[in-house]
Amino acid sequence: MNKRAIALIGGAVVVVESVLLLTDTGPNIWLVAALVCLAGAAVSFMSTIDRFVARPDPAPRAPASSTSYPDLRTTSLRQALAVGNSDVRHAQRLRDQLVAIIDDELLTVHGIDRHDDPDAARTVLGDKLWRFADDDDTTAHISQRGATHIVTLIERL
Repeated sequence: MNKRAIALIGGAVVVVESVLLLTDTGPNIWLVAALVCLAGAAVSFMSTIDRFVARPDPAPRAPASSTSYPDLRTTSLRQALAVGNSDVRHAQRLRDQLVAIIDDELLTVHGIDRHDDPDAARTVLGDKLWRFADDDDTTAHISQRGATHIVTLIERL
């Protein structure tokens, strides 16, 4: 223990004893002094050993983009592509997932946001992929073969 810690503990003893005497609680002066010294020594010990304690590294923060949930995206695509899913909701989910992948690829690979710079996005995507991403009514036209073709076009990005 260094001199500063001893001085702080001594000051704490004096303050606690003074407060107890002024409030006329009738404390046992030696017992209270011993307890305050013990508490001060424990705090001093803990603060000096603290730098030697191994701490786990903080977990990295997940990016805010939709690419932080690849398993969820994969599961969603598998469900939408499952045989027998001719429901419009599944087709809409499939289209939404594919468009999200297109937007992610455009942004990460080419640095283009489809909504901010549509001309550059159209140039990179090509007409077919651009129409798929831009037209909300394509959900009725998505077939297994069409989805495979769209995925192939996305892979070429």
